[in-house]
Amino acid sequence: MKTIFVDYLNFSSFLKILLKYFYFEEVKVLSSNDFFSKPWSFILRLIGFKVYNEKFFFGDIYDSQGESLYLVTRRIASVKCLEYSRWLLKNSSFLIFPDKVKICVT
Repeated sequence: MKTIFVDYLNFSSFLKILLKYFYFEEVKVLSSNDFFSKPWSFILRLIGFKVYNEKFFFGDIYDSQGESLYLVTRRIASVKCLEYSRWLLKNSSFLIFPDKVKICVT
């Protein structure tokens, strides 16, 4: 059974499923089923698709070591932020230690 995952079911995603992914049998919608997505979900069911609303949280996905992908991305973002901060301080004219600065008067 082929499954397609959709962030939000709206008119454009509905058309894309019908025209491009018509051979899929199952549609899993990752957002909540609100007032605007219910008609498209209903029509897909009438056509013959199996439509499921999945409760999704980024922390539900794990990497190969079993660590939550949410935590992995937070750690990587923190490291990159620290590297950028160091580079920014190194290459800027901002002075952290003003007592080490010599002023030359010409």
